[in-house]
Amino acid sequence: MAVPLIAYPFRLSPSGSVVTVEEGTDEQYAHELAVAVLTRTGERPLVPDFGIADPVFVGFDAEALRLHIDLFGPPVEIAGVTVKVADMSTQSVVVEFE
Repeated sequence: MAVPLIAYPFRLSPSGSVVTVEEGTDEQYAHELAVAVLTRTGERPLVPDFGIADPVFVGFDAEALRLHIDLFGPPVEIAGVTVKVADMSTQSVVVEFE
């Protein structure tokens, strides 16, 4: 039986209930990857190695994401990472996984 987990980002449905995702689904893994990408290494004092290095001045590092997954999960294989630079201050990162 799949366990419902709180969705990321936390939000409420139109009916007022907490939005959830099912454990072990691609949607849950996508949420876990988003948390990894958006968390900077050292940002969580109790798990200082969690996250990836801040890409502000050097750009997003796909290898850093792969290393993070090896340590913390989720149990997926990265099929591809596409980084698009919209302007000097914005990057779009698309992570494909299997």
